Amino acid sequence: MTLLLLLLLLLVMMTMMMMMMLQLILTFMLTSIIVYLYTVLAFNFFRKFYVSEEEEEGEEPDSKCHDMLSVSPTDAFLLTFPS
Repeated sequence: MTLLLLLLLLLVMMTMMMMMMLQLILTFMLTSIIVYLYTVLAFNFFRKFYVSEEEEEGEEPDSKCHDMLSVSPTDAFLLTFPS
């Protein structure tokens, strides 16, 4: 009888852990979608705030936000650590 109760308790605990993992995965996916949408909007409509126009003659341009791939890490950093 006690063995059956222990197995049932173990099954309930494993089910709860799986539900918690599913919630964590879904939260990560939702966060990724929100950051992606923000990246698309920022790259298309607010590009002037990401690219500095004051580049001196012969100086390398600031290339942190000249394409969509480089905007995503910048946005993720700015959303995580706002100034």
